[in-house]
Amino acid sequence: MNKIYSGVIALNLLILPCFPATAKVPSIITQTIQPTTAEEYFYRGLGFFNQNNYPKAIADLNKALQMKLSDPNDIVTLYQVRGDAYFLIDDYQQAIRDYTNALQYQQLALTYFNRGRAYYFLDQNQKALQDFDNAITLNNSDPDYYYFRGSIYYLLDNPQKAIADLNIAMKSNDSNTIVYHNKEYVYYYRGSSYFEIEQYEKALADLNQAISMEQSDPRFFYLRALANWALNKNQNALKDAQTALNIYKQSRNQEAVRNLQMLIGEIRADM
Repeated sequence: MNKIYSGVIALNLLILPCFPATAKVPSIITQTIQPTTAEEYFYRGLGFFNQNNYPKAIADLNKALQMKLSDPNDIVTLYQVRGDAYFLIDDYQQAIRDYTNALQYQQLALTYFNRGRAYYFLDQNQKALQDFDNAITLNNSDPDYYYFRGSIYYLLDNPQKAIADLNIAMKSNDSNTIVYHNKEYVYYYRGSSYFEIEQYEKALADLNQAISMEQSDPRFFYLRALANWALNKNQNALKDAQTALNIYKQSRNQEAVRNLQMLIGEIRADM
């Protein structure tokens, strides 16, 4: 099954470690004077990042590196922040380079996690898994780390480990996490994992939860149709398959439409 691109990154729930106090050079942050030193470009770059102006943040942080920013703590922060800026404009390769440079200075769980997410969006799942493993080794209390590792386990056809990680992620009610704002996808991944190991009742329960939170994703209805069909709930399966078909028709996904039409025919033949 295809990876769910659920917009989890768009929430911008990044917590940057060792982030310097921007009040240190307020005139630079508010752009009232032109920077003349590496440090001034560095701090103005942080200011642009805080204003969500990622191209200007990258330009200033590039300049700070060119002018030989000297403080090791500032350098690692620069790589982390510039990596996040690249990440947020979908330049995952550049983000990976910056996170890798940051890790050479300081091994932080968040940096491994962010690099793992960049690998995740490049479909480099084994590298993503290794980074999520490292993040959890350094910090085993962050539910987002388990959410992403669980989704990777699912994509790597390891549903048992996916379920274990997603169970941990599901326990969090912290509104400052990615998991909190994407519970429907946690349920979907876990439901998909239960489906893979033929625990159809549990799969159905999770898919019911996912659909109660999000009714516009056809994959939820598609998989619930399969779970219902496996449980001989053919009428419910037919209804879900038809709902998925209607959504896919709106998005003009012809391959999915053909697959759903075939599934509907098979369900009807089984009734």
